[in-house]
Amino acid sequence: MKKRAILFAACIFIFLSPKILRAQNQQQQKELSFEELVAKEAERLQKVLNLGDHQLFWVDSILMHDMAAMQTELERLRRKGIQEYSSFKVVQDKWMAKKDTAFMKIFSQEQWEKYLRLEKKEKPKKKNRK
Repeated sequence: MKKRAILFAACIFIFLSPKILRAQNQQQQKELSFEELVAKEAERLQKVLNLGDHQLFWVDSILMHDMAAMQTELERLRRKGIQEYSSFKVVQDKWMAKKDTAFMKIFSQEQWEKYLRLEKKEKPKKKNRK
């Protein structure tokens, strides 16, 4: 009887261990640091917008500064006990506008238009229908 229980436990362990390891690896991959997230976003924008090296440097710097400042301000609101969504939204909108203003200065007109479409910030042009 004990041999069957040990054999059964061993089979379950062998069957479940790959799934457990895979789940742990996925969880570790999901937990990226702030700097890694910023770098990943900068690389994504470089690929999509065909940014030059100097533009990539500026995008990375802008994201690092503005997103860190936004996080700091949001954390201050949390510590004060503010729970209204609108307060958090105002802070987020302020820093997103600052980021976009800085991006507009370093992107070409074509890159800027593509960025707006990518971020869905540009209103689609309505076609005149007859």
